[in-house]
Amino acid sequence: RNFIETDLNWLIEKTTSMENFVSSQELSLNAMGMYYIDPSAAERKAKVLLTFWATYTNRILLAKTLWKHADQPIHLALVLSMMIERLTPNVTDTALKAEMEESSREFADIATSMLDACYVDTPDRAFDVLNEESPGWAYNTAVDIAAEAQNKRFLSHICCQKWLTNEFFGKIKIRELSWGVFTVPTGIKVLLCAFLVFPMYAWTIFQTKECISTEDDKDIVDFDSENEDDNKTLINFSSPDTAPKEEKPAIQRTWKSVMWNPSTFRRYVIHHPPLWKMIYLMWSAPITKFWTFQMFYIVYLAFFSIAVLWPSCGNYMLDLIVCCWTSLLALESVHPAVRMRKKYKAKVFILKIMEIVVMFVFVLLYLIGRILPLNLIDPYSTRVILCLGLIYFYYRIIYIYLPISPTLGPLLYRVKLMVSHDGKKLLN
Repeated sequence: RNFIETDLNWLIEKTTSMENFVSSQELSLNAMGMYYIDPSAAERKAKVLLTFWATYTNRILLAKTLWKHADQPIHLALVLSMMIERLTPNVTDTALKAEMEESSREFADIATSMLDACYVDTPDRAFDVLNEESPGWAYNTAVDIAAEAQNKRFLSHICCQKWLTNEFFGKIKIRELSWGVFTVPTGIKVLLCAFLVFPMYAWTIFQTKECISTEDDKDIVDFDSENEDDNKTLINFSSPDTAPKEEKPAIQRTWKSVMWNPSTFRRYVIHHPPLWKMIYLMWSAPITKFWTFQMFYIVYLAFFSIAVLWPSCGNYMLDLIVCCWTSLLALESVHPAVRMRKKYKAKVFILKIMEIVVMFVFVLLYLIGRILPLNLIDPYSTRVILCLGLIYFYYRIIYIYLPISPTLGPLLYRVKLMVSHDGKKLLN
């Protein structure tokens, strides 16, 4: 009992970030037939525990055999890959370490290949798999597990990317309407729809649980990517000798009813719910919150720039506004950092903590130099501090906005890799 409650749970938490995964009392009740939840759930957890123990004892072949009987094979494969990867640094034997690294990559490839096969055959089912939250995995989705394990191969799959995009858009879809050579950026559309309301009727389509369509319905819109057929086979694990599959017949638009999956945007019938619901869905979408934050952040930078350029000792009201706004930004950064720390316990948040500390120190120096009549810092030093803070907050927007962009985000990551690689060469 002590081994289960302390050592085994500690080992599982260190390798999977799942707390109190095993309960000796629950195991005892299940053994006596007094199931804690239901027999099927107890059987699933028992299989997972056996697979974990086979992995901890380096019986990879047994773990693969048990994995084949799992109810959630993608989740389990991702967890096993993460477990082996986190156990690898503790191994000193070179051959065993290489073998464990290969096993970790193999389980990651298994999860990716299963997702790819599911996405090629039934995309809606693949999205359902990514949406699935089970208490057995601490209510983590497959994407959460892959993010915790930093499994970039799995996360880069086209299905995961579309799932993340759909999560970012929430229950809305922005239509791509253009006037000749002019197109309105998505961010501008979102802001206009959020604040002016009525542009939602032209640019926004809302997801509902059920929409009715007939053969004569002219307002059917297909939002799948034009290159989706090519992207579906982005990761192909089949051998060259495999015979090509028969092409499926094209979907005829004669269906009577369309049931919507919460994570997919396949086909929409253009209609609009009541106005109050449209406003609620619009403002609850993450993309609306993101672009609203960007807009107000640009306004904040404008006020900050004016405060720095103001002659003499500055304007007291303007300095008070900028100082309060900066303190709110610092406080706002604390909540997501704490939430992410609780969710991804193995991830290092040193840079995030340093950012929060720097922001609070800047607010303190701003108060001493411009707001409070203490005269502890001379005006020239205060202006230098404000200039450094302004540069910092301008550069900060790069790391907030660019990663969201599908074009600039990968470029920023490549530049980061180039700088780190060249820096290591210079140090060596």
